[in-house]
Amino acid sequence: MDKDLLLHVDAVDYLLRSPQVNYSGDTGRLAGLNATYTGRFADDILEEIPAVCAELIKRGNPEAAQALLNDLHNRHLTEYKSKNYGFNIQGHHPLSIGGSHVLASDMSMRNAQTVYDIGRLNGVEHGTNADYMLPITRVAHDIAHTDPVTHKTNKSGFQIESQRFRQADPEARAIAALPMNLLEQSISKLAFNRAEEQAVRRFCAQKLGITPEQLISFERDPNYLTDTGRPGDLSYVKSSKKRLGKEEMAAAIVHGWGMDASMNKVLTPNQYKFEFKNSKKAPEYRDRKSAGMRVSDVMQTFRPEQEANVRRLIRGR
Repeated sequence: MDKDLLLHVDAVDYLLRSPQVNYSGDTGRLAGLNATYTGRFADDILEEIPAVCAELIKRGNPEAAQALLNDLHNRHLTEYKSKNYGFNIQGHHPLSIGGSHVLASDMSMRNAQTVYDIGRLNGVEHGTNADYMLPITRVAHDIAHTDPVTHKTNKSGFQIESQRFRQADPEARAIAALPMNLLEQSISKLAFNRAEEQAVRRFCAQKLGITPEQLISFERDPNYLTDTGRPGDLSYVKSSKKRLGKEEMAAAIVHGWGMDASMNKVLTPNQYKFEFKNSKKAPEYRDRKSAGMRVSDVMQTFRPEQEANVRRLIRGR
């Protein structure tokens, strides 16, 4: 990441941490922007950062910052959903976006980027990048968040474990976290490659007359026609999503997983079934909680050098 982009990304993180801004959106997901390999979906918004920071620091006005963060959040949603090929397909990060943030949340942005760069050199897919995303069904998404200790769905498990790595040297921290990062990523890809999940994709692809690989491809679909019958300019994945609605995906899920597409009997993420000793009492579905640091906890203070970097960015306008 070049010096100019580094300052801009650091400033986004600053705004998220600022008590003046008091951002009310999905801080955990948006905080992962600093771990993202490319800012291609946000470059034009990042150009606004110096003026927005000046408005906040010099005039005490948080409105521009809140609007910018909302814009970034919407772009982020589009990026991580970009491979979702059908109704109710969910975009899954192979590596927890919040976990990547927590891993280097106490470091200067420069050192944090070193942690992410070393991870990527060793196969770790930090951040939100359309090429990394795994489009999966709801039931596979629960499996992708399997806790290797409890063997239950736990969406915050790996994220919280990231706080264990607090080596001062960024290279040492990246290498220490590598086994856990690769384990989490492997669990995610095992869910994506489950036989049931592959059967869903094959069913959808056969219905559309394309291959499972094309189903999630960003290449242009030469066979897509607009409503007026003219050749359209859509990727395979976008044209697939237009044709794989609720009924089509319901049939695909029944074919692959052998269950009602409403999945009423599937636990929601982070829940477990609690059965009472008294058999007359109906079981309860309770939320599973993990103890430890969350993204919101690490956003309470600024990073080292962060305030000075933001002021330098403003002066450079």
